[in-house]
Amino acid sequence: MKRPVFKQYNQGFDCLFPIRPGEKIPADSPAQPVGQIVDNLDISRVIDTCKGG
Repeated sequence: MKRPVFKQYNQGFDCLFPIRPGEKIPADSPAQPVGQIVDNLDISRVIDTCKGG
């Protein structure tokens, strides 16, 4: 079975805009750790159920 292919997602990389969106979120905001939590999620069971291609 082929493995699913995902586009790379990297919040830390510079884009067209002069600032990164995370820089506008206050350090004490509960939204700050969301990216880290998502990056560390184990989605292997979800990927195993996807049809590759």
